[in-house]
Amino acid sequence: MTQNDEMEKPFRYEFQKNSREKVVISFSEYKGYKVLDIRVYFLDLADRAAWKRGRKGITISIDHVEELLEGLSKAHAYLKNPQQELNNESSLEEIDEILDDLPGDLPLEEG
Repeated sequence: MTQNDEMEKPFRYEFQKNSREKVVISFSEYKGYKVLDIRVYFLDLADRAAWKRGRKGITISIDHVEELLEGLSKAHAYLKNPQQELNNESSLEEIDEILDDLPGDLPLEEG
């Protein structure tokens, strides 16, 4: 069974960016490709305070999720110690730790 076959239940993670925006991380399909979508939603007060999907965000192929995690790991390390020299070489231990914390099945969000 491949990772794509395991995507049965919707995955959605969100956190509040500020009082009127939240960031939503989900998986979906675009033109037959499985993608990771990181999108800013905004609170539309004119429409009964409904959350609306905004234009701000990024959509990438699930094939690039590990590279994204690597970049985020490097950015996190930089925030902790800006004086530290960072390179683009993968720290497999860091990536493995991040991947171990992810849910085993990454299902698509119906959309």
